[in-house]
Amino acid sequence: MNRKKFFKFSARQERGSILIVAVWMLAILFLLTMSLSRHANQELLLAKYSLHKMQARYLAWAGFHYAISQIRQDSLDPDSGAYDNRFACGVKISDGRTAEDIFKKIPLGKGHFDIFGERIENDESLTYFGMSDEDGKLNLNALNLQNYLIFKEFLTILGVQEKQ
Repeated sequence: MNRKKFFKFSARQERGSILIVAVWMLAILFLLTMSLSRHANQELLLAKYSLHKMQARYLAWAGFHYAISQIRQDSLDPDSGAYDNRFACGVKISDGRTAEDIFKKIPLGKGHFDIFGERIENDESLTYFGMSDEDGKLNLNALNLQNYLIFKEFLTILGVQEKQ
């Protein structure tokens, strides 16, 4: 084989191997780019989650402070004190307003909060807006003599016989 033909043949082989190396390099760069974009996306989702968690925490604190301010306003009103007792403390509602107006969708920044509770009556879940004193409820798991007498009186009012 003469020298000129050998160099032509060798150059063709080198061009083919350079093409294969370039394709492999592009594949590796593509995989690296995809990996970096996935990592950046996960970091962005984590940052959004942290932001929403912090916003929820401060909305909950705002709801707590709002409820305390409503109780404070109620305690300063001399007329509403007549309706308060150990087991119930109401918040004064002005004319034409309802508890839902006072405690539903209170705006704060970009969000809002609600102050509500749920109770079950006749196998239905009912939502009420306002606050409830959990300490005033009777804990059946911690009955002592005083709580037992209150519980017994409740059952008597409901028409349950003493033997039952």
